[in-house]
Amino acid sequence: MPAVDAPPQDTAEQGVRDLMGLLALPALWAGRDGETILQLMLQAIYRVVPVRLSYLETVVLPEQPTLVRMHLDGLPVEQEAQATLATACQALLRTPVADGRVFEADTPLGPMRLLRLSMGYGQLGGKILFGSPDVQFPTFNQMAFLRAATSLAVTGLHAARATHEREQASRAKDEFLAMLAHELRNPLAPISAAADLLSMTAAGEQARHASGVITRQVRHMTGLIDDLLDVSRVTRGLVALERAPVDVKRLVALALEQSQPLVEAKRHRVALELPPGPACVDGDAKRLVQVLVNLLNNAAKYTPEGGSIGVRVATAPDTVTIEVSDNGIGMEPGLIRRAFELFVQAERTPDRSQGGLGLGLPLVRSLVGLHGGKVSAHSEGIGHGSRLRVMLPRSEAQGDEVDAVQAPADAQSRQALRTLVVDDNEDAASTLVMYLEASGHVVTVEHDPARAIEAAKSGTFDALLLDLGLPGMDGYELARRIRLQPGAARATIVAITGYGHASDREKSAAAGFDHHFVKPVDMARLVALLSQLHDVGRTPSDT
Repeated sequence: MPAVDAPPQDTAEQGVRDLMGLLALPALWAGRDGETILQLMLQAIYRVVPVRLSYLETVVLPEQPTLVRMHLDGLPVEQEAQATLATACQALLRTPVADGRVFEADTPLGPMRLLRLSMGYGQLGGKILFGSPDVQFPTFNQMAFLRAATSLAVTGLHAARATHEREQASRAKDEFLAMLAHELRNPLAPISAAADLLSMTAAGEQARHASGVITRQVRHMTGLIDDLLDVSRVTRGLVALERAPVDVKRLVALALEQSQPLVEAKRHRVALELPPGPACVDGDAKRLVQVLVNLLNNAAKYTPEGGSIGVRVATAPDTVTIEVSDNGIGMEPGLIRRAFELFVQAERTPDRSQGGLGLGLPLVRSLVGLHGGKVSAHSEGIGHGSRLRVMLPRSEAQGDEVDAVQAPADAQSRQALRTLVVDDNEDAASTLVMYLEASGHVVTVEHDPARAIEAAKSGTFDALLLDLGLPGMDGYELARRIRLQPGAARATIVAITGYGHASDREKSAAAGFDHHFVKPVDMARLVALLSQLHDVGRTPSDT
């Protein structure tokens, strides 16, 4: 029996089904790179259209060379293996025929009907060629399918390029923030050290007051820098949580201790409501304390002087809820919806007395999200205070108590150490030296790495305080070389740097550093560390 062509209605219905299936492609290539998107497009085409030959030239990303792909009967073919065919395809891509029009040509595979489609113009443009010896190629349905698939792929390429550009911009932003933090911390370091030194030696009330002002403002600026870096790292998923069972009640106590200066400065009253039993969660104690401190500081800042702050912890079978409330300025409905977005703040007075950059609550949301929890904000309106609530998954395991912050060692108990300070910033080095000498230590200072190595060769040191961003030789290499010198083989080496990422700490530890301090250095903690070296020996640690 002779073959019978399918009825036009059946052919039309099949074409519609094919096109409907094609619409599922964008869901498959969501989040994929451009090359994968093109591969998925070609696979879809070969399942529906009997194409003998396809040849593609396009630019996936601006910084990459032109992508070339050739397929025969749906299988990829290397250009080198079919050099004559590849050359012919390149010529066919440039045939003076309008894109989207069918034309015939002789090819190394024999006579073919060909269809060339555009994949964009300009520097990011490209073309794709389809060929078949079938005299009916392409049918109406095949033409529609090829055009639709190509159009969808071009849209996918635009989306992939946009995603790539956003990722590049995000990386550039993070690199800029890291460098900005380093550059800002460098001048803060000598300012902070000079203020600490002034507080030790000041005889008059005015000098002590000035020292206190400088110290408080340096800490404020350091906090802003840390918040910028934290938000950047958390939102990109670069923060690794050190999870363990912890009791939220203990974390609340630590957070209240940290926020106490601001609360007392504004003469707020704090009411605490805790459950009788443990309220344990599986979390990173330091990060959760950071969450609670941000909530408490937010309440303290936006509550007029002499206000009330409430902290309530409640437990349910599956959750632990922490609520921080205040009787402050409150929030309007529009602000409640956006309270946890970056840089969003309540309306400011002209003097910006509340301060900050609008980073605290976004950081809270991100950190709580990493713990599998939720955050919410509530307010009855302007002038009626606010309630910020955190809900975390409850853990049945009992949490270990978080160690309280150790007070610095008393100055009288410190033992004099032979210390080498290396920093190319002369102001930072000189103020650090003066503070260490005032603490009773014997200090040698060098600004050049080569001279520091010579000093290590000729002298014996108990501790070395090295900047990482040195000219000619970075602090990592300097630490490795100094560690080889007999006079410094058993010395404790401390990084004093503006670089504070986890990767920087790992790199300094690998280079032989025992401790890592971020500028501006907490001088009391540094002196306390030096005073303990004779007792505890040289133990790697991060600070």
